[in-house]
Amino acid sequence: MLFPLLCTLVSAALGGAVLRLLWRQELKIGLEAALGLLLLCEPLCFMAMPGYPGLCPFSLACLLTYCKLHVSGLLPVQEKTILIARCDSGFGHALAKHLNKLGFTVFAGVLYLDGPGAQDLQMCGSGRLTVLQLDVTNSEQIAQAFEQVKAQLKKSSLAEQPLGLWDIMNNARVLEIIANGELLPTDVYKHCMEVNFIGAVEVTKIFLRLLRQAKGRLVNVTSIAGSTPLMGFAAYSASKAAFNMFSNILRRELAVWGIKVIIIQPSGFRTG
Repeated sequence: MLFPLLCTLVSAALGGAVLRLLWRQELKIGLEAALGLLLLCEPLCFMAMPGYPGLCPFSLACLLTYCKLHVSGLLPVQEKTILIARCDSGFGHALAKHLNKLGFTVFAGVLYLDGPGAQDLQMCGSGRLTVLQLDVTNSEQIAQAFEQVKAQLKKSSLAEQPLGLWDIMNNARVLEIIANGELLPTDVYKHCMEVNFIGAVEVTKIFLRLLRQAKGRLVNVTSIAGSTPLMGFAAYSASKAAFNMFSNILRRELAVWGIKVIIIQPSGFRTG
């Protein structure tokens, strides 16, 4: 009784794994091919080595079959639009270039529209990359950026409604001064909160209606400083801790709309 049960479990495990890939649209070969390999492999193993000795090569064959299935490594980029704030330099600048090269439509928000970072993006980008004036502490600029993105999405869509945003990436941040908490001016605390937290919240709130249309994802670049107390980073860490909690709560609230919320916590990088 145990031997047939083990064979059934191995077959069910492989079949379930293949069906999961198909459900997530990550499998590029048909279900018939996968099941054909399974049905062909099983009798050969047990004809060559009847009983338990044939179970080991059969299990190994199932594992190898699963590993060799042609799984797509990247999501298709067609009609996927991404908003990144901010892209003057660092991660945001590099990411805007990279995603544009992959084929995404990118809206790159910058603090200085006439700055070297914005000019570099305008020179290097294709027609799918649009540089926006976007100071995340300026409510008027956020509203103007929203209207510009919405109008361009509607123009690109054949339908009456815009395609929606597939991803919003809140990348804007400021570190200001590294010093003991009692020595930091109150203005430093306020500025860190305005850029690292309040600005990201306002961008998220106004662009969420476009994100909901595409059932996209919200990617927030926070920091390990938001969960680990680091001496000298009181203002920065407090703002990032608030951003972490905001992201974690939003992840649960937006799940019902099919929107994913992802936190990225990079360590220390010299990005220029």
